[in-house]
Amino acid sequence: MYNETEGMGQRHPDKDQEGKHGLISRRKALASIGLAGVAIASSGLIGGTISTAHADSGEQRNTVKSLMSEKLVVYLTIAELRAMNTQTAKDLYYVTDPGQEGVFRLNATDTVSTDNGGTILVSAYGERFERNFDGMVNVKWFGAKGDGSSDDTIAIQKAIDAKQGTVFLPKGKYMTSAPLVVQTGDSLVGEGPEVTIIVKTTTTAATLGTRTMWAAVDNYNVDAVIIALPENNDYVRYVHIEGIMAKRGETINTEVVYPDSTYCFYAPRICFLTQKNVEYRHADTGYYTANAWMVTLERVSSRWVNKGFVCGDYDAAGGGGGN
Repeated sequence: MYNETEGMGQRHPDKDQEGKHGLISRRKALASIGLAGVAIASSGLIGGTISTAHADSGEQRNTVKSLMSEKLVVYLTIAELRAMNTQTAKDLYYVTDPGQEGVFRLNATDTVSTDNGGTILVSAYGERFERNFDGMVNVKWFGAKGDGSSDDTIAIQKAIDAKQGTVFLPKGKYMTSAPLVVQTGDSLVGEGPEVTIIVKTTTTAATLGTRTMWAAVDNYNVDAVIIALPENNDYVRYVHIEGIMAKRGETINTEVVYPDSTYCFYAPRICFLTQKNVEYRHADTGYYTANAWMVTLERVSSRWVNKGFVCGDYDAAGGGGGN
């Protein structure tokens, strides 16, 4: 359980004023080293996964240790942070859940954000805490396991829906039971198609309805590993996928006959798409677009599929996947 120790009894007024100034100066010191420095240093000091991590200098490391000793950084689990039902007296909390470790900062001005389990946590009191991080958004922060057995659909989709930058899938096998949905501006990056693998384990189709553009109607109620979903009368734009394998099921069909209208990547209408070092397997169609332009594919392959790459006609009257 999180623990805060407060002094008891009367204090001299001068001492109270001195304490206030001391707290302010320490907070200024905290700002000077950056919260990322605290996150890195903390993980090493509490025996986290980064055993040799440290802040940028010896002086900064000493500052971090001092902040911890002053209990300006509180250690607790996600469950304990969510359970807090009184107003917090601290600004910083270090979450210790394995795979989800990190520094969260109170945002006292936020009263509306929802708890997404990875970058925003909400306490029972209603306070919002934001993860401090630089770089990519790790799906493991949201509870993805990548262990080849757990259903990681919800965790990965939450990471995508956070809309806080490139979504990173560390090496592992991520089992999904429904299509993953990307939209304009989303990026998925893994560590390579041989080590970062997304496996859709069911024949469950999406329930996303249709989208219209001009006279064409596209059906998005399809069985796919990844679906690029646009708004009506628009394209999906600026999607990037790199370093992953996406496949429907583990078993290779030796006759290479997969169910019609099944896909690995499904994007009827898309532009400014980039894919690099990606592999698709075990579907009727590996890669499907109908009305696509400004697309760059580098080292993208489809194996054990009926149709490797389908780039439909301009008006896409068929809509992909039927109507």
